[in-house]
Amino acid sequence: MYKTSTLATAACLLLIGCVPVTTSYFRLEHEGGTRERQGCGDPGATLRFPFHGVTVTLWARFSPTFQVEGDSSSSLYLSVHVPERYSAQLATNTIRILWSTPDGPVETTASLRIWSFLPRSLSDGEKLSVTSMLAGGTTIKKGLLGSAEIHNSYYFRVQEPIVQQSAVGKIILPVLRIDGVDYEGPTVPFSLARSLYISTLGC
Repeated sequence: MYKTSTLATAACLLLIGCVPVTTSYFRLEHEGGTRERQGCGDPGATLRFPFHGVTVTLWARFSPTFQVEGDSSSSLYLSVHVPERYSAQLATNTIRILWSTPDGPVETTASLRIWSFLPRSLSDGEKLSVTSMLAGGTTIKKGLLGSAEIHNSYYFRVQEPIVQQSAVGKIILPVLRIDGVDYEGPTVPFSLARSLYISTLGC
């Protein structure tokens, strides 16, 4: 009976254009943080959290130990969202990853590069580097469901592959200077997790 019911459910899902999909991702954690979905089937791998007046978002995916040549799936994205009357600055371009392994901790370092910024009209935006002063700003965006505050946003990424050393560890971000005060870079624990979701065909 159970097998018949399972087959009937699967057939029904296929008829309406839906299929169950299992995916793995690196689940990031930070006090006060929330996970956000960025698109169809995204299990919520993007972490967003407040940090001394600014907001930080982080997303990471690491390459398997035996990496296929040409595979560029490994990447790490960091965003800093700076409201009006604030300024921020990364002290260095280096991110540290500490892996927990049976033989003890293993450290990997990676270099951030400036990737993009919003709004596009940001003064001197094209001249920004990873360690430039990040000016704050706030605009009001109106929509059908109301209005929302949009802060100046600065996007960084790691371009070189980061090879996975274990399923558990933590990412240590650079020292973040906010309004002239240095704060130790946020530490973000992570673990490899699995997620089951229903995907529509063509998603």
